[in-house]
Parts: sequence; C-alpha cells; structure tokens
Amino acid sequence: MSRYCCPGTADHCIDVSPLLGDGPLYAAPGGGQAGRRGRVRACICRGILGFPFRNRPPLHRHPDPTAMETEQLLHHLRRRLQTLAAAVSDHDGHVSISLDIPAPSGPADIAGCEDCLYWARPADGRLRLAAGRIVVAEAAGPRRFAVLEHALRRFRRGWRRLAPDGRGVDDALFCGFAFGEQPHRVQQTGGLANSLLFLPEALLVRENETARLVFSCRGGQALEPVLENWLYRARQLLAPAGGGAGPGATAPAPLLPVAGDPGDWTPRVERALAAIAGGRFDKLVISRRLRVDLPAGFRLQRMLDWLQPRYPRCTQFAVRNGGYTLVGVSPERLASLRGRRLQVDAIGGSCARGAGAAEDRRLAAQLLHDAKSLREHRLVVEQIAALLEPLSAGLVCPDRPGLLRLPTVQHLYSLIGAQLRAGVSLLQLASVLHPTPAVGGQPRRAALDWLLANGEQERGWYSGALGWLDPDGGGELAVILRCGLLGQQQAELYAGAGIVAGSEPQQEFVETGWKLHTMIEALQAGAARPEPRRSRRPGTG
Repeated sequence: MSRYCCPGTADHCIDVSPLLGDGPLYAAPGGGQAGRRGRVRACICRGILGFPFRNRPPLHRHPDPTAMETEQLLHHLRRRLQTLAAAVSDHDGHVSISLDIPAPSGPADIAGCEDCLYWARPADGRLRLAAGRIVVAEAAGPRRFAVLEHALRRFRRGWRRLAPDGRGVDDALFCGFAFGEQPHRVQQTGGLANSLLFLPEALLVRENETARLVFSCRGGQALEPVLENWLYRARQLLAPAGGGAGPGATAPAPLLPVAGDPGDWTPRVERALAAIAGGRFDKLVISRRLRVDLPAGFRLQRMLDWLQPRYPRCTQFAVRNGGYTLVGVSPERLASLRGRRLQVDAIGGSCARGAGAAEDRRLAAQLLHDAKSLREHRLVVEQIAALLEPLSAGLVCPDRPGLLRLPTVQHLYSLIGAQLRAGVSLLQLASVLHPTPAVGGQPRRAALDWLLANGEQERGWYSGALGWLDPDGGGELAVILRCGLLGQQQAELYAGAGIVAGSEPQQEFVETGWKLHTMIEALQAGAARPEPRRSRRPGTG
C-alpha cells in the first residue's frame, strides 16, 4: 500500500495507489506550498474526487496518515457535494450520491454509532459499513415480504442515483427480517422491526483496494443541514478503530461454560421426536438461548477484529440499534442473486472439529457417511430445489454434499445454483425460500405452526436473514446464524439443532455447544487485555 505527500510537507497524506494505478502521481495539500512549483490549488483528495490538478509536483512516499487526513478528506467531500446541491433540493424522491475515496487503511470503530450496520465477507475483500437509516418500509405478518417488495418498487421510481465517478449506486439498500412473521418484544429483536428495508444516510463500500462513500437523503430539503449530517455520518464511518484484537490475538481462557444443565432441552426435543414419530414431520429445528454477562472491558471492535481472520468465508455482521447490537458470523447464504444467476447454501448435518489433524479427518469421514446426518442434509437440499424449480430455467444440485469446516464445527454442505426466469427478485426469493428446513422444519408450514404452538418461534432475528439489495432486485441475504444480541451488560446467544428421527437429546445439546462456542470465544476476545505488569528497578520512582 502506497502513501504519498508533496515534497517539503509532512501532513495530509492519502493512500492513492489502489485508485490511481501505477502512472505518474502529482498533488499537494490544498493551499500549501509544494517545492519550487509555487502555490498549488488542488490536493490529492481533489484529484481522486474529480477536481483537476494544477502545477503538480511529483509525490513522495510518506508514513500512514493521521486524523488530519480524515478532516482533509471531509473538507473536500463537502466541496464536492456542494457542487451537486441541485440534485437534493429540486427532487421530491430520494437521492443517493456515490463518490470514490481512498481505501481506508484499517477498520472503522462502530462502537460510537448507535445506528450502524457492518456487513463483510473478508475472503472476498468485501465490506459495507452503514450509518443512519432512512426507513423505506417496515412490515410484519404473513404478507411482510410482499409489503417490502411493493415498497421497494415504489421507492425505486423516485430514487435519483448519481455516480459522477462512474462506479454506481448498486448496493445501497439493506434488508433484514426476523425468523417468524409475528411482531416481537424489544428484548427479542433489540428494537428492530420484524422486517425492515432501509437506505443508509451514509455507506462506506470497500471491495479489495477500492472504496466509495454513498450519501443518501430525502429530496426537497435545504442542502446545508443535509450536508452537515452527511459529513457527520462520514466521520463516523472513517474514524479509525483502536485497540483491536488483531489477526494474531487469541481468545483469553477460560471460556464461558456451554455444557451445564440442559434445563428444559430434553423434554423439548422429546416432544419434537414424538411429533416426528407420529408421521407429521420429517424435521423440526429447536433453538437454544444462552444468556451470559459481557466480559469486563468488552469492546465490539475487538470482537469484530478477532472474527475477521478466523471466519473469512462467512458473512460477518453487526447491527446496532439504540442500546442493542445483533452480531454474528453466518456460514449460510439464503440467496445470492446477480442478474439472473442464483446461489443458495444448503447446510444440514454437523459434527465437532478434532483435537488434531488425524481426529479431524476421522470425524469428517464419519459425518460424510453418517446415515442420519445425510438424511437431514438431503431434506434441506430437496426442499430448496423443489421451491426453486418453478422459478428456474436451469437448476444444479450436487449429488453428494461436501464439507464446510469452521473453527468449532464442521457441516455437510451443498451449493445449489440456478438460472432464474426473468423478473424474479431477491425479496421474492426470500418469500419462497424462508425459512428453509435448515432453520425451520419439513414440511414447512406444518413445522412452523408446531414451532409456534410450542413456543419455539420466539427467536427475534436469529435464523432470519440480513443483507443488501441492488436497484434491479438482486443482492445477497445471509441467514442470521452463530449470533448474539448484545445489551449494555449481557448478551443472549443463539444456536439450533435439527431434530430428525434418530436424534438423541443429549447429542443435540452438545451440538448446540459447538455452535455457541463461536460467539463465546468472540465475546472473550472482545474483553480488555490488562497490560503486563513491569517490575521496577531498585531506586526508581
């Protein structure tokens, strides 16, 4: 990563290598002197954001920027946005403006933002960080997805999108919803609506070494208050995090216990097994909740930093709402739609990771040949395929599952692909697919009724979905798994187990422990690490 400044200066440096390529680079801090070339009117921010360079001296490499860099970037964002004022004041609908920026050198600290959203897939180099919410629609009940879809279509008709730097406003909308369609208590959802579609006031999109900020507002407003809010939000998104766990950090021991007393777990599983034995169901998914105290000195950013290198192929997310944060790492995509190309992750059947490589291979081989696990997995794949068949011009399902290995558990996994017929949107897919047998049961409608009657649907957003949408109806939704709802002092963690004929309550309880360990380790990693005590030499004060 290259950082540059002008000769004779030592401030206002910006990472420009990802955005400007390998050609000759010229700039100077706005209004500053630059060697013997005289007064320079444009700085590197102006160059990146579309302003012409004048009297440009060659750039020199320089160490990482300071907070002054962020302020300089914000100053030039203000000037750039002011030139687009008419787009805000003379439009009755919503307005979004996308501007390229230098890629931030590290993560932003979202702890100070009470309405932020973090969404990332580290292995793909993708990160989205949103601040502020312009609610497009909220919904609950059996028609919740239809309500969101109708609101999205109406919203798009009045949505003006400006991208003067050419990279578009393709993914500025976000959607999330609870597992069940019934309204929930605040303590179950962290105050989030049952189903929510919103446009962030400011959105940082980073893909590998490129980045952009997308600013949005309702049209017809005076520019100055809108501009002040945009810059306030941008400062939240660009503020560097401090004290992260780092890729080499490990979770402090001891871990919080997850074995303990199963409580009412055994009778709940036995009720499910009795219903399955009666022939009404093939599968029912039972959830488990574990309430723990947050460790002393816990910081959300440390937790996210610790998760990034350990779950790079999972969707990592955090949704802050008032005093609550829903945070987790999901191995499962409900749907990923690009144009008409669809991918769906099917997960079902699990086992532990081994203590060593040999044991790990042995457990994996057992899982791949375990009749009960294969039957559970096949139920998930067959149901997803049956739901997609009417919507698809072509459908691809593997004959046998592979393995998805995560740090605390390994799953049977199948990637289902489809070429959809024209006109199918991501929200329509959500209404068709959710909940899959991986989180609900089979047959679906009867299973959901049974879960509701037996108090098993009060999950909040756990095993619902969260993701982003593009203006054309595509996007990606991840199933909300391996997650916890964090309050001020406590966290409620969630895990589930798929119950089929032959399931044993104690073994299913142990399986939920493997899954809960993901969040328990992450919470411990988010705790403050005391500085090692240094012995003083004799005679020192």
